[in-house]
Amino acid sequence: MDELIKPLPPILNGKFQYGSSGFTVNGIGREDPYEWKMLFYTDYIKGVRAQKQARERYDKKVKKTLLHAQLSHYGIAHKASKPVADLLQTFRIAMKDRKVSLIDQVANYVLTIIQCDIAPQDLLDLESSLRLEYTKADKENVSNQKQSILAHYTGLESLTARANYSPRLFIEQEFLSKDQPGEESQTGAPIALRGLHNRASIHAAAEHTGLHAVSGGEGDDRTLFIGWDRDAVWSLSQQYSQIQRERRQQKQEEEWKQALEQHHNFVKKLPAKSHKQKFDIDSTEGQYMIRSREIELGWNIDSMTMQITGLDDDWLAEFDLGVITGLMLFDEDPDSLRAQWEEAQHRKF
Repeated sequence: MDELIKPLPPILNGKFQYGSSGFTVNGIGREDPYEWKMLFYTDYIKGVRAQKQARERYDKKVKKTLLHAQLSHYGIAHKASKPVADLLQTFRIAMKDRKVSLIDQVANYVLTIIQCDIAPQDLLDLESSLRLEYTKADKENVSNQKQSILAHYTGLESLTARANYSPRLFIEQEFLSKDQPGEESQTGAPIALRGLHNRASIHAAAEHTGLHAVSGGEGDDRTLFIGWDRDAVWSLSQQYSQIQRERRQQKQEEEWKQALEQHHNFVKKLPAKSHKQKFDIDSTEGQYMIRSREIELGWNIDSMTMQITGLDDDWLAEFDLGVITGLMLFDEDPDSLRAQWEEAQHRKF
């Protein structure tokens, strides 16, 4: 449910605000003063590489919005409309007025550097006051949203719709709810969820609670089974997959019968021949349906086809077996076929 809760808008007080990101100015919080010391005094950092990295951070950090925020956080008077160089100089001067002697552990000798570690007391008091106000308001906000979310959840008719709405809330309400008897929730039949949009989220939520989740079937009929009993979950998944395979095979048989019936009807309409006809490769042109039990069952293929087309003196078969597609040359004469193949090595189809 937590992923559905929207944070309360920040509470404003002049240029300061307090919200889910804490005490900020234009969304920027008060940064570690030691970081600024190191950025302002990069030459005192030990090591050329460390100095280079500090200068790179300095170049990225020294922006007008950030300087305005930090100056505001430390109560340093300034005009936000001033250029970056002026704001930076104001920052340097103000911090030099607060300098003390510190032992720099990085450079291993005594340095006199700036100190701006503590914000003015009035700003610290303001931060504390806004924090208390925001915490109280946010607690009420979260409570109201949870009631609204739960009401919407229970209003959804199907379990799949509920799982799509919030995987975590689905797990909590359907399996971990205190309203459910402990034994029943631990031994109840697995739940089947067909048409999930966030299958991975359900799997992740299940793993953290000790539930078992596995999918069965394929395509639009892909269904996720979830429950406490691992054997029951896997059994239902396998049964569902088997039923779907049988339905697909039945559908394939029906389509094959219809194709054969159409073919037989077509043959009946052809004129009768009084003598046996010699094989004519031209008569092979057309579209074919292909049956292969090994491919259909091994790769769950619904249909396989081949289209034969005559191209000048060549014959080309374009096949689609589901798991592989390609082109095939063929001819009545082996020598002619070999010549076509050699020529095809230099031809672009």
